[in-house]
Amino acid sequence: MASDQHRARGRLRRTLAVTLFSLAAMASAIAQDENEFGPGRADKSSVGYYYDTDKKGNISFTQILSWDTDPYALRFEVTLRNADGKDIMHEFTTGNSLELKLAPGNYSYNIVTWNLLDQPEVESGFQPLRIVKAEKPRLTGTSPSSVYVDSLNEKITLKGEKLVSGARYFLRNADTEGSDVEGTEVSRSSGSEKEVVIKFPDWAYKIGTFDIVIVNPGGLSFVEKKALRVNYQRPLDVLFSLGYAPVAFVTDSWFKENWQEPVYWAGASGALSVYFIKRASGFYGAEAAFSFHRLTGGTDEAKLTSDYYLGGANLLYKYRYLRNLHFVARAGGGLAFSKHSFDYESEAGPKTNSTDPYLNAGVMVQYFLPHNFFAEFGINWVSIFEKGHAIGGIEPALRVGYQIR
Repeated sequence: MASDQHRARGRLRRTLAVTLFSLAAMASAIAQDENEFGPGRADKSSVGYYYDTDKKGNISFTQILSWDTDPYALRFEVTLRNADGKDIMHEFTTGNSLELKLAPGNYSYNIVTWNLLDQPEVESGFQPLRIVKAEKPRLTGTSPSSVYVDSLNEKITLKGEKLVSGARYFLRNADTEGSDVEGTEVSRSSGSEKEVVIKFPDWAYKIGTFDIVIVNPGGLSFVEKKALRVNYQRPLDVLFSLGYAPVAFVTDSWFKENWQEPVYWAGASGALSVYFIKRASGFYGAEAAFSFHRLTGGTDEAKLTSDYYLGGANLLYKYRYLRNLHFVARAGGGLAFSKHSFDYESEAGPKTNSTDPYLNAGVMVQYFLPHNFFAEFGINWVSIFEKGHAIGGIEPALRVGYQIR
């Protein structure tokens, strides 16, 4: 317990912002008498504090009134008054600090500097000092106690005692070492110190168990061990998407001679995706994918029209950057069924069909909207291995979709 007290004292000894005062009157007097008495007069005071905890858990605060040291001072005279103006302390000291044991309330203090001739030289004048009671928070409940990253609500309701305004709230991973993530107070019951709603950032929610840390303005804190669990609600995700997909074929010289347009705008694509492995490192799954593209080319005398129908399967990897923003990588292949027709000066010519293997790979960004809808944009590289030709092209896609479960 003694070592805990020393650690608490060292950790919480700090300057109390609300009780920092600049003694302008003292500074002015020093400036006027600098030639006679020399530089280095004390011109500033502050109040800090530390606390001790006894075996029963009772907390005892000690305030520290301190001021700048002065090599030309013989001693300092300190007077402390209560709110009624009654002197409750009058001491001389050769040091530049005093320890006080003050109850919460309003006080004032005056510091007089006595010079080396043992004469009072300058004084601060009575400065206000307000001692605010430091409350120790306590957490009794967390709602929800488990959150799910695949249907995340970032707001957590905390219930307890002494959850005062201005307190700070942190998530601390109980399984790994790392920095605490601070949340923001969203709301609280009017005038209540028993219930508060906190919002932590999306990226703070990683799979695992978290402690919740509360630090009140006075410095007293509370840690609720393993107060929050983060997991996945669904064992798998099923998504369907459909949208627009032009294509730009950029390889195979013979193919480019006959289909010379840089981009063929008539196209569509879609997918049925299933993620069945869900880890903190990402989601893993597979999908059935299809796309359609219409190409026109040839010469004025011989028009070419080609329809490509691609159907296959891809392996998937998804990284959830934010709750609503995901990045997806895919790779796979399948079969490309093509239909080619030739028209000679408006007369129907021969038609040919072909079924050939294809490979593809690409990346996509998904943004989730309310009610399980999402939009995604991505780009794929497609290679179709026709007899004697290896056609390669870029296939951008803009799709909308719905997460079925």
